[in-house]
Amino acid sequence: MVSGAVVVGMGTANGNPITTAGWLMALAGLGWWVWPGRKGSHISHSEAQRQAGDDDVIVYWRPG
Repeated sequence: MVSGAVVVGMGTANGNPITTAGWLMALAGLGWWVWPGRKGSHISHSEAQRQAGDDDVIVYWRPG
């Protein structure tokens, strides 16, 4: 939100709405790309254990 407000403010100050729209589209695309919910739901710990074989290792990764 803050980045979008900065981009709109800079574009308005420069008087270039095309550049402002381009940057807002780029920020929206980046926001969509890093949004964790776009890859669907994750399985629970018990479901992971049920799906794993005897010799499998379950690795949990939490970004951030």
